[in-house]
Amino acid sequence: MHMSDINLKLDRRMVLSLKQDSELVNFSKSSKVPVPVSVFNIGDHVFMDSFFPKDITMDQHLKLLVQRMEIKERKESYVVRTRINNVESLKIINDLFRIPSVVPNRIDIENGALHFYMRFHHNFQDNVSLLLEKYLENPENTKIDFLGQSDGLAATFARIDSRYPLSLVSFDMLLDEESRKSIGSVTEGSIAELSATGAGENGFNAILYTEDKMAESAGSINKLVDVDNIYQVTLSNRMLTEFRKKLVEEPIIRVGIFMRLTGNRLSVTSVIPSIQVHEYYNYLFWSAEKTGQKVSLKYVCPYTIENFENI
Repeated sequence: MHMSDINLKLDRRMVLSLKQDSELVNFSKSSKVPVPVSVFNIGDHVFMDSFFPKDITMDQHLKLLVQRMEIKERKESYVVRTRINNVESLKIINDLFRIPSVVPNRIDIENGALHFYMRFHHNFQDNVSLLLEKYLENPENTKIDFLGQSDGLAATFARIDSRYPLSLVSFDMLLDEESRKSIGSVTEGSIAELSATGAGENGFNAILYTEDKMAESAGSINKLVDVDNIYQVTLSNRMLTEFRKKLVEEPIIRVGIFMRLTGNRLSVTSVIPSIQVHEYYNYLFWSAEKTGQKVSLKYVCPYTIENFENI
């Protein structure tokens, strides 16, 4: 399979806006530049890291605002950490991400709100609709910016790239016994896309796209959509687990992560903001050395449709 073969597999997309009462989010009402963010938990509290490229032109208001906050300086960006106070509004996101086939592709701040972008399969439209009915009683806090037909994975990434530049980083490694056992008899060339639930207790949860039907009893494979050959799979791999932990701690935004089986090797391609490329491959090599896993870095290049489909 090629990346173009999975372009329209998840044929629905949605954008939700969540209001947050914070200085940084409120500032975005007057800013025309969307700011990519990562949302995560530390204990019982929810935080947000916002990523500003070093070459951004900051007005005096933003400079003063950022100086009062917790800042990390990186090679090509500043990371501003703030606490999310309206945690209640995030419950819909947590519940949406538990629905099978839902894959997040972007979170950013713009126009005074947090925006969550996601794709999913039409078989789960009723599940999504039920959650919207449950949570959207107060349009002041949460509203639907878009819900409808997806124009494809390539168009999704192109849209993000037009707002802030994206890059592709791809590497491969030998498939160890643990990984091979966890994926059972997945056919060569099949492509897995990391799902909204990310990592589970037993490994990485991913959406698996195959050319042929597979037996659900093969490894950790469960059927999601019959007609389109879409499955849920859990991949166990020590190095990837360590790598993901590092990316979450730092953090690094992953717009998309894809895995392909080729012979006895596993190829991993990530779509990430260009300002984070340097940190990404450094953390990759750090994780590989820590776990004794050899990795081969294959591509570090700007995102284009052609580059994405040819990797």
